[in-house]
Amino acid sequence: MTLVIELPPELERELREAADLSGREPETLAREALAEKLASLRNPHKERRRRQLALLERWDAEDGGRTDDLPAPEIPRISLRTPGSE
Repeated sequence: MTLVIELPPELERELREAADLSGREPETLAREALAEKLASLRNPHKERRRRQLALLERWDAEDGGRTDDLPAPEIPRISLRTPGSE
């Protein structure tokens, strides 16, 4: 299928820049973006899960570079009893 889409100048610029950065043609990048969007519409939970996993992986990578080996802070114990109510 051949499809012609008029893009606003700003969106066209963003598409070209993203394509350059990824080393792909703008048409290829647009086709891939459309395929991802359609897949997320078919199964929104799968797309949400994919984004969550990507975020967790990014956090894990960030934590991997930590050099501090400090233990987690200790939380003092509290009592829910009123003093003198035993």
